[in-house]
Amino acid sequence: MRLRFNAFLATALALGSLTATSVYAPAALAAEDAVNASAATKFIQTLADQAFEVLRNQSLSQAQRDQQFRQLLQKGFALDIIGNGVLGTARRTATPEQLKAFHAVFPDYVIRIYSSRLTEYGNSTLKVTGTAPAPRGDIYVRTLVTGPNVQQPVHADWRIRNVAGRGLKVIDLSLEGVSMAVTQRDEFNAKIQARGLDGLIAEMKSTTVSSTKTAASTPEKR
Repeated sequence: MRLRFNAFLATALALGSLTATSVYAPAALAAEDAVNASAATKFIQTLADQAFEVLRNQSLSQAQRDQQFRQLLQKGFALDIIGNGVLGTARRTATPEQLKAFHAVFPDYVIRIYSSRLTEYGNSTLKVTGTAPAPRGDIYVRTLVTGPNVQQPVHADWRIRNVAGRGLKVIDLSLEGVSMAVTQRDEFNAKIQARGLDGLIAEMKSTTVSSTKTAASTPEKR
């Protein structure tokens, strides 16, 4: 359960790897596309501050909070790269229609699965503790999450890429040394093996619709 929470906490801080280089297969980056450490640090800190502001706003309904998280997720994360990564080998045999359907539901699925669990962590704090170079011109931004409802400090390492035409984006993160991309990829792979990619997509849609109805029925806080 703690790993589950940590996975979305890190996503929510910017709103889905230090060890998952093989998950992605982008073209090689030119030298000028290398990520600047100072810019990456500011990027993560700003997104974290924005996310915690959403968490601390007690006037928001769950639906409103989800919408604001969605905007942060789309702003800060390269969802296409992350989505392709968590699909793993299934992406090679997927049809264009399946890939379109998967990427359409993926952002809402991530938000709906975890966002309702986050409200109590609004008083947490994220602190950048350093950076380290990553392959292909990416950079790792190392952070520490602490707070009254966090049993012990959480080490969250963000992998930042300068995506052509879109600027700095999170492409993966590692929590306590565990890649969230690999964790999600393994979970999806098991479901795909059990009932196929269409079955996974149907489950994701069902989860999203069910959670949307729940959020819509939750009264706004005053």
